[in-house]
Order: sequence, then structure tokens, then C-alpha cells
Amino acid sequence: MENKKGIITNLDLIFSLNEKLDIFSEKIKKIGEKQIKNFEKYKPSGIKSLNGVKPKEPKKFVFIDAGSHEIPLAMDSIYLLSALSINECGEKNFAVPQIKSTPEIKEEEENVLKKEGYLRARDVVSLIRENLIFKLAIDEIKKRKPDLIVIDGPLIIRDAFIRYKGLKSFENFLTSVKELGKLSEKENVPVIGFVKRPQSKFYMRLNNFTEDIINLRDPVFLDLFLKKGDFFPNPPIIPEVKSFKDISSNYYYTYFKPHGNEFNPPFRIDFNKIAIKDYMGWLKWFLKNSGPATKGIPYMLDKVDKEVKVKEVLSNHLYKEMKRKIPFKMRHLCKLNWGENFE
Repeated sequence: MENKKGIITNLDLIFSLNEKLDIFSEKIKKIGEKQIKNFEKYKPSGIKSLNGVKPKEPKKFVFIDAGSHEIPLAMDSIYLLSALSINECGEKNFAVPQIKSTPEIKEEEENVLKKEGYLRARDVVSLIRENLIFKLAIDEIKKRKPDLIVIDGPLIIRDAFIRYKGLKSFENFLTSVKELGKLSEKENVPVIGFVKRPQSKFYMRLNNFTEDIINLRDPVFLDLFLKKGDFFPNPPIIPEVKSFKDISSNYYYTYFKPHGNEFNPPFRIDFNKIAIKDYMGWLKWFLKNSGPATKGIPYMLDKVDKEVKVKEVLSNHLYKEMKRKIPFKMRHLCKLNWGENFE
């Protein structure tokens, strides 16, 4: 197969990929046929619709997200991290941006990174980014005590996070999570985590499903049964986790489908102990303030998600400006990691 630039793709590769996809599709068909035959057997009881539910109407609220961007240089990598909150008036509050390089990350996490390598450096960046979200939420409560805080991401710490144990950045993250939990309860502030791409299996682990079903993630399984405006479990429940119980036992979760798009699984919504008191009202507020344009994500959450990210066109421009300041004979030192080009 040849494209406009004359690059040829190996036909054996195409045939092999097509064969694998055929095998995968047959496997899905078999699973699907079993599910259809036993549909009612697997359907959870207690799925709840938001029809007739009155939405909560917070006067003061804030949505928070964080972003990170990597510029992979040949001799280093530079990471740009920032967090942003936007309130009901459209006012924005940026957490102090952080610019870190790989040596800085390795110095902070030296003992672990010596054993784990480069991939753990990216994990550290991710943890620093998530920590910025919780620190900004803490700052919002201290400054103006909103009626609601919505963060982009989970409040529940899953068992999979155990792999980060030993990283100082993870301990800092856990400290911020705990502080937000205590402060939000003390000040009676509802905090909700909106998880757009949940990977959890909280519900699946509670049930004795057959082998072909048990490996599905919660949102994939529940997508078979939830319609627009539905959520499950009702009421939201505390997750059963083996690790970090001291944190996760303070939060409740449910899976929520605010859209009718069959290609998008439901979201997971995490509530703190204050938010759980009016969980249906908050879910209805999300439903009221979202639509097809954002695929069911609240408009304000979609806005903060887009604005916090450093656009590639900007980082590309700054990179080229940096390169111009370096003598030509030394520019090999600031080449990109794999010889990529910034257009």
C-alpha cells in the first residue's frame, strides 16, 4: 500500500493485522452472544434514572484540572506542568507553573529511579501534575469556600497505585489528597471527582461472573445496561480496595451516563462525604450542564481541560526560539530525542 509521499507499507503486515482483527471480532461475537442470551441474568438491579430529579444549583463552584507537556530533547527532557481552576464567574486561578527537567526528577526520586528507569520519570511527572490539582482545590477552599469543587480525575486511590510506593512525589500526592479530604469535611465543602476514562473493576470484583465476563472493566460492562441519565450503583458505594483504605474508604463512587452516545462508556463519579448527601442533585446538575458537543462532560470541565493544556504550537514556537539562541555548531545538544521536527 502506497500513500501520496511514496511510503510503502508491507502487505504482510496489513494481512497479519487484518487476521488478528478478525480473530478479535469473533471473540467479541462469542462473548456478546452469551451476554444477549443471559441479558437479564447479568443486568444489575438498582439502576437509577435521573428523570424527575431536581438539580442542585450551587451559587459558588469551581472546576479544576491540570496538564503536562514534554519536550523530549536529545540530552534531556523538559516537562511543563500547570493546574487551572475556573469558577462560576469565569475567573481563572493558575497554580504556580512548574518546569522540570529529567535530572531534577531523578534527583528527587533518585533511589527508586535508579532501579526502575526512564518510565518512572514520566510517572513522577504524572504524580506532580495530579498533586497540583489537589493543592489548588485546597487553596480554593481556604480562599473562598465554594459550594462545590469538581476535579478532573479520581478521588479514590486504586490498588494499582501501589507501584508508586517509595516515590517521594507519590507521598506528596497522598498528603495533598488527605489534606483535601480533611479540610473539605471540616469546612462542609462538597468535592466530586469526574473520571472521564475509568479503568476500575470495583463492581466486577463484587460479583461471581463467568470467566468471559469477569475480565471486563466496570464501565464496559455497565455500558450494556445504562441509558442516558442513568447511573449505578444507587446509592453510590465505598470501593473495596486492598491498598490505601484509609483514603479510599472516605469516598463513594457510581457510574454515570449523561450522554446517549453508544460509543462512549459511562463516566465514574467519586463523591466525598459531603457531596454524597445530595448525589442525585449533583448528577442532575452535571446532566443539565452538558451536551453532545462535550460528549456528556460538563461544559466547564471541558473548558478547564482545554485551557490548562500547553498547546503544541506554543511549545514548538518556544523551542525554536531557544534553538536560535544557541550557536549553530552546538545545536546538536538541543535536538529532539528521536530526531523529530517541529514544523
